[in-house]
Amino acid sequence: MEGAKRTNTRPTSSRLHRPFCYVLAGCMPLAASGSSWAGQANRNKAQSHQTDPLEALKRDTQYVKDGKIMMGRDLERIADAHETQAIPFLEQIFTKLRAQTIGIDAIFSRIPPPSYQNDGGYETSGMNLQNELHIANVLIRLGVQDDTYWDYLAGQAKASLRINMPFNVATDALGDHNPPPNPAFLAWVKSHDMDKNEAAMYQLSVQPSPVAFLAMADDPRGIPLLRQALGSSNFMIQSFAADGLAELHDNASIPLIIAACKKLPSSVRTALAESLLYFNDPQAQQYAQLNLPKEIYLSVRQRIAQGHTPFR
Repeated sequence: MEGAKRTNTRPTSSRLHRPFCYVLAGCMPLAASGSSWAGQANRNKAQSHQTDPLEALKRDTQYVKDGKIMMGRDLERIADAHETQAIPFLEQIFTKLRAQTIGIDAIFSRIPPPSYQNDGGYETSGMNLQNELHIANVLIRLGVQDDTYWDYLAGQAKASLRINMPFNVATDALGDHNPPPNPAFLAWVKSHDMDKNEAAMYQLSVQPSPVAFLAMADDPRGIPLLRQALGSSNFMIQSFAADGLAELHDNASIPLIIAACKKLPSSVRTALAESLLYFNDPQAQQYAQLNLPKEIYLSVRQRIAQGHTPFR
């Protein structure tokens, strides 16, 4: 899956340190790449260097082969440092990507058939989209008032939520060493003439991206969409949505998050229930304490005590 000009396109916020691999391990061959968001975030932090973040980002976009091409990390450095002088350059990159990047629904429509021979083109579309989403996210976090970036992010999130593909493995068996494929997923991809591994890759590493970046924008305009995302058939999307609502302290969404948790098997409920600990609300705290494994409960409580939020 490595291309000559591949850059890091994984979200790099601290929220993604939480490994989805504890439930995704053993899934279809390419499905595990979805959980790599967490691992990549840790590697990016470990490889942080002292160069100016804007200069580093410029090198990323020029594909300088110095071993430091990590666009996602450098975008996060700009956002965390609130480097507003980077705004013109970010807007320039966004405009350039807009001219050549296809949307989440177009990528979905191009999931290749079972006879697909990997030429890198399909994967590049997903990487370009994630870069564009991340840039829009950072521009919003930097306070840019132009609705172009919010409208783009919200539009891609809406398109993602319209895709209702069955999850690729049986969610009640997630966490097992080798969870079985979901028969509904296999029947679905067969009826749509899609390669099952590429469809699983899309479902885990491409489809959640718009909702993830919308949630990480920490913008109250996203509350209606994040609430809608709690009903997704993709539990990763549900988890990002719940964390986004917790980041926004939207206590009115607590009953919706709890209701979504109750519909999930225990093997994936944890990823959603963690968000409840970030609410200063007795109902949320009680449900999380009763439904989270003790070690995860204590770990999240420690993060909160250290001043962390779901994404930061």
